[in-house]
Amino acid sequence: MAMALLLSELQIYLRNRGWKEKMNILYFINYTRTIVVYLMIRQLGIKNIIRKDMKKYYWFISNDVDHDYKFIVILNILLLRNLCFRNVVYYRLSKKSQKYIFRILFKTKKDLEIYGDIDEGIAIYHGHGTIIDAVRNGINFSVYQGVPIGKHVKPGDITSKPIIGDNVALYATAVIDGEVKIGNNVSIGAGTVVMKDIPNNSLVYGNPCIIKTKSLKNV
Repeated sequence: MAMALLLSELQIYLRNRGWKEKMNILYFINYTRTIVVYLMIRQLGIKNIIRKDMKKYYWFISNDVDHDYKFIVILNILLLRNLCFRNVVYYRLSKKSQKYIFRILFKTKKDLEIYGDIDEGIAIYHGHGTIIDAVRNGINFSVYQGVPIGKHVKPGDITSKPIIGDNVALYATAVIDGEVKIGNNVSIGAGTVVMKDIPNNSLVYGNPCIIKTKSLKNV
């Protein structure tokens, strides 16, 4: 009964948004897959985390996306169009059985790997050849293509991996290598190689990296 009501609300919402013409059989097939993923998200209690991840891709999403049918609409769009977001959802699913089901339903990006502890609000843009393997990533983390983060010395060794703060953006082909600490509110430019600690409120660029303090109005 609850699922029937949810589907009814979803249909009304889409029709009111003028998307009636898009509701062909292929669109409905994708909603079928998306609702399965939504139920797994709700079962794990990570809906709020996923919502904040979604807002990194669609910044205009308002808090009313908490309504189930609106949440599903945005989730459906992102799962349908964005391979990198699929990898994010796959990473958030903690149970092996759920990961297995997700891989059956949706193809993920093979050259994008996500490990470690990542707080809410992660966005991966393009994502080709990106590896995220830090001890911790803070909230509102953004990363572009070709970015390797972390360093494996031997299995189980986490002491040689980075710790990344809140509100950090890494642009294309930047490299974060080894046991370094990246502070809060840091932007790391394209092609930058970071092998030392970065303080809060920094703009970093170059190889070897040059560190500049951001002006307060840009923080």
